[in-house]
Amino acid sequence: MTRASRLPAAHDSVRLIRSTRHETAQAFRAFFELSKPPPWSYAVARRLAGAAFEQTAPWSAIKHAVEVGCRSRGEASNLEVAQLVWNHGEGRRVQVYDAPKGRPYNVRRDLHIPGRANFYYVEQRRPTLVFVQPRRGYNPSDFALGLLGVLLRETVAIDDFEGAAIEIFDYSAPAGKTRAPRILGLSDLPQISDQQFRDTMQMLADAFDDMMAMEIDWEGIARGRKEREAAWKRKQADRRNRGQDDFFGPE
Repeated sequence: MTRASRLPAAHDSVRLIRSTRHETAQAFRAFFELSKPPPWSYAVARRLAGAAFEQTAPWSAIKHAVEVGCRSRGEASNLEVAQLVWNHGEGRRVQVYDAPKGRPYNVRRDLHIPGRANFYYVEQRRPTLVFVQPRRGYNPSDFALGLLGVLLRETVAIDDFEGAAIEIFDYSAPAGKTRAPRILGLSDLPQISDQQFRDTMQMLADAFDDMMAMEIDWEGIARGRKEREAAWKRKQADRRNRGQDDFFGPE
C-alpha cells in the first residue's frame, strides 16, 4: 500500500479536515485506526442508484435487487436510499449512464484524494454528474461542503465532462430526525476561494505527514481489511449458491 493510496475518498477527506493541523492529523488517525468496521455499507444502494433514477425497471425489481444484494444487515437503509433516488427520478425523461472514471486530485506528487461520481444522466441534452451521499449521519461543515464541490469539479467534471453540471443527492438527517433529502448543485454550496482551497490542501498534506510519523500498525489495519473483505465475499458466494443471484450484476 502506498502513502497516496491511504487518503480517503473526497467526501470523507473533507469531513475529516479540522481547523488546525494537529486536530486534522488526529482525525485522520482515528479514521484509519477504526478497529470495528461498520457491519454493512450503502454499496448496494449506490450501485443501483442509476437504475432507480432512470426507472427503466419497475420498482419491484429495484427492491428485489436491494434485498438480494444486501448482506446480513443494512437492507432497510439501502432500500430507503434507493426509494429516495427513485423519487427524484419520478416523472423525469432522462438517460442514465455509468459515471466516467475521473481522476484523483493531486494534493502533491505523492498524495492524492480519490473522487468519483455514481452515475451521470442526460436531460434535454445536458449531462449531469451525480454523487449519492446516503449516510444519515453525514455532517460535514459548510466549509467542508464547499471543499467537496471543488474536489468533485476537479476529479469528475473533466475531459469530455468539463463544465458539466454536478449534483449531490444528499440524504443526511438532522440529529434525531428523519432524512431531509435534497439535491445540491455546485451553486448551492458555500463558495471557496482558490487561496482558501490551496491553504487547506497544504494543511491537509502537513497533517497527513504528521499522522504518518505516528506509530500506527498499518500492516494490522491492512490485514484486518483483507480478512473482512474475504468474509463478505464468502457470504455473497453463499447467497449465490442458494440461487439468489442479483440480475443487476455483482456489487
